[in-house]
Amino acid sequence: MKGVILIIGQNVVDSTELMKKAQENGLKIEFVERLKRKESDIAERLYELTCQDYDVVFTIGGTGIKDDDVAPEATLRVVDKRIPGLEYFIFSETVKSALTGMFARIVAGLRKETFVINLPGCGYDVVFSKIVEAIKLLKEGVEPN
Repeated sequence: MKGVILIIGQNVVDSTELMKKAQENGLKIEFVERLKRKESDIAERLYELTCQDYDVVFTIGGTGIKDDDVAPEATLRVVDKRIPGLEYFIFSETVKSALTGMFARIVAGLRKETFVINLPGCGYDVVFSKIVEAIKLLKEGVEPN
């Protein structure tokens, strides 16, 4: 499996640690890219990446309630199917580690065969490994427990 991480705005993200966690769970992160908080730019980049051979594209940050938190809107412009259970899981787990997580607006879905998953700027590391593990099992045809 291979994937990409898009960091939205100026969020501080330990991409080295995320790449290590991904690798431990069978996902090779091809690259990490930082994007400005501009909805059209994020949507365009998500579309480009989902036209390539990636299993998952993560965005980190830009999910809050400020005017420039536009990752969910950009993601909705790209995905064909939403995955409410995954959205709920991310929300419920990250809010446990970061009180501000209750303001996160998470979108997770599929475009063709590629997962597009918004992670909040705070608490993303709490759910990252479990999501990668579940996607791997799903791609291998194994039902996650």
